[in-house]
Amino acid sequence: MDQGTGFQSVFENFPIGVFVLDASGAVTFANHYLCKRLGKRLPEVLGAPFSSFIYPSDRFAFVSRFREAGSSQNNRFDMICRYVRSQKEGLASLVITYLNEGALIFGTLEDITRRKNEETQLQRAKVAAEKMAQAKSAFLANASHEIRTPMHTIIGMTDLLFDTRLDLEQKEYLTQIRYSVDVLLGLINNILDFSKIESGKLSLEIIDCDFTSLISDVVDMISLLAHKKNLEVILDISREIPRWVRTDPTRIRQVIINLFNNAVKFTSEGEILIRVTPVYEIGILHSVKVEIIDSGIGIPAGKLDQLFEAFTQVESSTSRKYGGTGLGLSISKSIIQMMNGIIDVKSVPGKGSTFWFVIPLELVNDSPVDVEAVVDDSLVSKRILVVDDNESARKVICGLLTNYFSMVEEASSGTQALEMLGQASFAPDPFSLALVDLHLPDMDGWQLASEIKNNPPIKYMPLILMTPLGSSTEAKMKQLGWFAHYLNKPVKAAELLDCVAGALSGEAPEEEQTAEQDAKPRPPASRPGWKILVAEDHPVNQQLFRTILEKLGYPAVLADNGRQALEKAAAGNFDLVFMDMQMPEMNGLEAAKSLRDMGYTMPIIAVTANVMKKERDQCFAAGMNDFLAKPFRAKDLIPVLEKWLPAGAAGGKPVTRRDGAAGSQEDRGPSAEGAEAVKSGEAPAARQEDEVFDFPAAVETFMNKKDIVVNVMRQYLEKTGSRFAAIKKALDEGQWDSLRAESHAIKGGGWNLRTKALGDAAARLENAARNRDALAAEAAFAGVLGEYKRLSAYLETIPEFAPYMSAINAREYLSIKT
Repeated sequence: MDQGTGFQSVFENFPIGVFVLDASGAVTFANHYLCKRLGKRLPEVLGAPFSSFIYPSDRFAFVSRFREAGSSQNNRFDMICRYVRSQKEGLASLVITYLNEGALIFGTLEDITRRKNEETQLQRAKVAAEKMAQAKSAFLANASHEIRTPMHTIIGMTDLLFDTRLDLEQKEYLTQIRYSVDVLLGLINNILDFSKIESGKLSLEIIDCDFTSLISDVVDMISLLAHKKNLEVILDISREIPRWVRTDPTRIRQVIINLFNNAVKFTSEGEILIRVTPVYEIGILHSVKVEIIDSGIGIPAGKLDQLFEAFTQVESSTSRKYGGTGLGLSISKSIIQMMNGIIDVKSVPGKGSTFWFVIPLELVNDSPVDVEAVVDDSLVSKRILVVDDNESARKVICGLLTNYFSMVEEASSGTQALEMLGQASFAPDPFSLALVDLHLPDMDGWQLASEIKNNPPIKYMPLILMTPLGSSTEAKMKQLGWFAHYLNKPVKAAELLDCVAGALSGEAPEEEQTAEQDAKPRPPASRPGWKILVAEDHPVNQQLFRTILEKLGYPAVLADNGRQALEKAAAGNFDLVFMDMQMPEMNGLEAAKSLRDMGYTMPIIAVTANVMKKERDQCFAAGMNDFLAKPFRAKDLIPVLEKWLPAGAAGGKPVTRRDGAAGSQEDRGPSAEGAEAVKSGEAPAARQEDEVFDFPAAVETFMNKKDIVVNVMRQYLEKTGSRFAAIKKALDEGQWDSLRAESHAIKGGGWNLRTKALGDAAARLENAARNRDALAAEAAFAGVLGEYKRLSAYLETIPEFAPYMSAINAREYLSIKT
């Protein structure tokens, strides 16, 4: 076979249509595939214009492209068009190529009808799936609202009942109701989060937060459940963990709660250890590892891979015995992956499990000043005994104490403790303090204290009783005065150090509060004259809202719907509006927008059971300032009231934020009477000295360490002064991001050190930089300089600061002019 015959054979049997055209567009060659696609015999195809096989509505486009390619430098064109396929319409991909300067016109036709049909079906399926997801999302949002509304009433009324006279049996019934509602609320939240994950709408809110406090607070919150099962809860946070970081505290809290509750569920005796350790440090990026280690039933090796799948339990009987939806671990994994972290588990059946995750955390450069805790030199060498039968808890407590004290020893029982104390009482360095666990195997903490107080050589040694958080310490026993202090478990480093230092130095303990008392909200310092409008259509929720607000000291006016809220807000001088979203006649969004259009400037707080981000965005777009999710308790209202009704600001004056809506006290600009003073760099004469620097409050903030306040203030003054040149340069060159960062650092340090006037001035400069307002920034910088000079002058009058102020006031940065 010669080469030409070989090529012709290939073309004849090619799996797509192959053809050759002459200059007029007539077919001179066509293979079997093309004829089959066209539904014609070869003699019917040869000599016919190829355009005659193109569907009429696409024929003109093909002819135009064919002529254009033949009369120009283009030697190729391709197009998608319809063609006549065996008396039916087909879809083809055509490629026409001109060879040898148009002497040979070569073409291919590929039928793509099936592929396009499949793509169309896939697109339709995609659209249908998206509509279904939207419908599901809307259904979940509506269902959430409908379920949360009665739950809100149950939770609120239960809390109010707890404040009434109840006998023990009634309290037990109420406790079971509250527990069941909390479980139901957790299930609803898990289902909503899973829905968000499925639709890709779960989002993170990255903010500055105190990471160590976040971990401590969440462990306090969840340890009560473990203590009810007589489980030991131990918290071990490495000293190397960064404190102020940028992350999503709400989602981290959610993951820890999920993992901890899972550990409690499958642990009947023993302990749960929460351990937080550093993994690596690269610049401002720190990676930390959080482990939840339990002594529970463990997990078979073959089941570990299934744990993080949705709706999965280790055994089919698990959900019946332990409860749960099987969503918690799946949601936790999604959250950690969104944070660019990893999560996993290791387990030994019958011995327990360790769930752990590692996440990166970004350090906050201008975070509040952290002061290293110090112990008086006279106390460092004191000999301390830790008495606890749980080895893990004992090791953690001893490890915390050895960071500050040189002689720390341990005992695992009351008998061993008595033996060690007795032997040491005749030594040159007897024990100066003992920390005693309430629950010991041979005798409880009270019995051990009784033995010690009846033993003359050691009877005067101070004791600290360690009790599980939430357990009651007998009031009658406390009257005996055997213990100098009481410490809640799981033990936190700062509380432990305060307690031990106080006992060693002979300080009297503060009056202890029970866990139930601690759980009650402490109302903010309200002022007569506040007026609050509550727009809520549900009569029970109206009563609940009014009762909570009035118990906190805030009179409330009610509106049954959005239209009433509009009328009452326009007629009354309200300082704050709580606006429910779902109301008849006019909903909350419409009412809020109408109020803003009318010129209403006071804060409006959205109140809704719908927790989806879309609704939050709609609330803010309508002019609302904040968001309160149902169901809420009295303690949830307090931060909102403190934020939007700051002490001393009553009287109906609008609180204006940078976005033109109502805002908190710290976002306010200078008062009208102080505006000229700010421009000139001087502070308004009406300000009190404690606004310049509240020395007693600063000392209290820094654990009553006056020398630390003096040292930190000196560093703050020097650092702040060194920023002025960079601020002036940023102002001159319009470097707004740099200006904002510098002013933010001055603001945070000023407020933490209780130099309110300087912090406020820096806040105004930060807002001006955020708005890129050059005139406002110049005036605000003058205010910062003025407040800095005024603070420096005031510190010269305080003996503790005077020695180093002359050197600071001589620095060249004070000569900067705006």
